[in-house]
Amino acid sequence: LEIQLSVPGRPLFIPESVKNLGLHFENYMSFDVHVTEMSKVSSTFMYINCIQDLLSKEARLIAVETPALSHINNGITIWGTANITQLKRVQKLQNFAAKVAIGGASKFDHATPILHKLQWLPIQPKVIYEQCLTSFKIMINQLPSWLYCFPQVRNVNSTNTRQQNLLHIPRTKTHRF
Repeated sequence: LEIQLSVPGRPLFIPESVKNLGLHFENYMSFDVHVTEMSKVSSTFMYINCIQDLLSKEARLIAVETPALSHINNGITIWGTANITQLKRVQKLQNFAAKVAIGGASKFDHATPILHKLQWLPIQPKVIYEQCLTSFKIMINQLPSWLYCFPQVRNVNSTNTRQQNLLHIPRTKTHRF
């Protein structure tokens, strides 16, 4: 079903994706365009990898961490709801960035020990961590008030129990919500 909008006789063009605060939003929130744009930073890593002998370990780490972590961390609680295929693409980007940051790692080296050494969380645990952190900040009123309507603390009863401050998550029909 295609909806066409018009303003006084002129049809409105509806773009396939819209960029807002560095995040690319699409009609179906697949974040394919966002992950593709995020992956373009890998050319910077290839260049740093080529000149790694000219850089000190600290300079190489800063040169990789700055674009890698800023692209990955920007809006991760939002784009982290993307499908597993997109998350795997971001994980590959993070693995490549980690290998370049550490220097001397081959293409076939496993990235997990390198991520541990750099103290970087893999993408899926990072998404969960950031979502939990956001929920906690909402619970203690450290974020803007318009977010407070989403997860709500539900008091089951007035007595002090372990279930006293459970988050009430409304029922939904879709997994993505």
